[in-house]
Amino acid sequence: MCYGKPWTIFGGRPLWDGDQSQLYGAEAMKLQAQTAKGMDYNFEKNKKLSNWAKSCYSGELNTVKNYLSQALTAEAVVELFEKRESLMRFSSLFHVICGAKSKTKTRKHVDIAQLLIDNGARVNAKDSGGFYSSSSLHVSIW
Repeated sequence: MCYGKPWTIFGGRPLWDGDQSQLYGAEAMKLQAQTAKGMDYNFEKNKKLSNWAKSCYSGELNTVKNYLSQALTAEAVVELFEKRESLMRFSSLFHVICGAKSKTKTRKHVDIAQLLIDNGARVNAKDSGGFYSSSSLHVSIW
């Protein structure tokens, strides 16, 4: 059993959790195998990943703060937080978590996660497989 179809687009942009309907059988196994390998979540190979995602992943606290200060409306902040990138459909908090799990982990990842949460990032956001960012948050950061 697996959740989610990673190809759902909201309003022409990959935002929010997308279709989280349950998958079974071969379709579920295929998605599980793809997510286990990270699909296209690789900053060196996938040039479509944004600088926002890279900054969250790399623990660049000042750059993340600059992005937030440039988001002049509440909608712009929500778009930063809810934008889904890669076939994994990771939101901003997932980028921080992945960075904290990597060998580039810094104290700044904790600070960025706290900053995002304080500014409204959803800890119950899901990725393409239906996994919550909050379940990974406890393991990787705190």
